Amino acid sequence: GLQLAVIRVDGKNNYIFPFLLEKGKYTATITRPAANEDGAKAKNSFLVANIGGESEQRIYNYFNLIRQEANIKQQELQSAYFSAEEPARKDSIHQLFMDYQKTVEERELALVKANPDAYATAFHLYNNVIQGLGIEAMKEKYDLLGEKGKASRYGKKIEEQIQLLENVAVGRIAPGFKLAAPDGDSLSLHGVSAKVKIIDFWASWCGPCRAENPKVLEIYAEYQPKGLEIIGVSLDTDRDAWLKAIADDQLTWKQCFDPTGNIATRYGVAAIPHTFLLDENNKIIDKNLNSHSLKQRLSGLLD
Repeated sequence: GLQLAVIRVDGKNNYIFPFLLEKGKYTATITRPAANEDGAKAKNSFLVANIGGESEQRIYNYFNLIRQEANIKQQELQSAYFSAEEPARKDSIHQLFMDYQKTVEERELALVKANPDAYATAFHLYNNVIQGLGIEAMKEKYDLLGEKGKASRYGKKIEEQIQLLENVAVGRIAPGFKLAAPDGDSLSLHGVSAKVKIIDFWASWCGPCRAENPKVLEIYAEYQPKGLEIIGVSLDTDRDAWLKAIADDQLTWKQCFDPTGNIATRYGVAAIPHTFLLDENNKIIDKNLNSHSLKQRLSGLLD
């Protein structure tokens, strides 16, 4: 069967070129992109790999080519945007950027539709497309695969991801978990009783999480007497850093520690901060609310 392999460039830690190893001959050429039109060497010029192989690798190369071209083009548009003086010029460059992004998506979609059963297609969708998508968008991408594509290793991984998100969809009972609390005891989600519960995924190293904390403190002070409980689930791996952040931000709600990230994975959390709003029966009633929308929701539920 197919095997994912990588070419690593010695002394260049960040240069790893994945390719799909199947029976047949391969040739790999690694170069730097040519100089810009004005003859200047591309700033931060990076290595590009051209790996010739059999049919799966050829399809995978097309996906990579679309992405490589997109990166170069988008970098050019970005620097043009930042060096533009007039607002009208900035607007037109922004529009070009959005239009180009749409073109890239259309090119990728055409390639997916032309090769629905290729291992390379499922691999590309799993690694480059579905991460961070909502469940409906993810299903849409998954449905572009043919039967063979869905049965492939990465087709199955996408299916697993969909199942995972379905388990924590609005209307479902939040999966139970038991994690260590700051005092060393364990804290169980379903063991906490409250009219409304918030699961708050965060970490000491997450700037946006720390910025939300003071606002959430105000919400907690207002709504805890009315039946709100918050369970902070930290993705820190360093216990001391986690405890220091709780003390520094003067967090007063319940906290627990998920250093392996297993619970975050089970909840389909791709980025933090990420919140889940539960009713008294642990049913998920909303998710991923910031402090502003959280306050609005709570006033409707508890006031």
